[in-house]
Amino acid sequence: MDAITITSTGLTYVCDECKNENIIPDGTKVGDVVECEFCGIEYRVATIDENGNHTLELLEEEK
Repeated sequence: MDAITITSTGLTYVCDECKNENIIPDGTKVGDVVECEFCGIEYRVATIDENGNHTLELLEEEK
């Protein structure tokens, strides 16, 4: 199964799970994990482009 990815607009992203808007903490780097403040889903920062947009990959829970 392919990883679910979302792309931020600057430091703002919409959680794929709960659809709430979140802010990525300033200074976040590729490989860091960010958590939705509403539902707790975690995303890993996969890339950051030259415009400051972040590509986030949904972290799957271990079963």
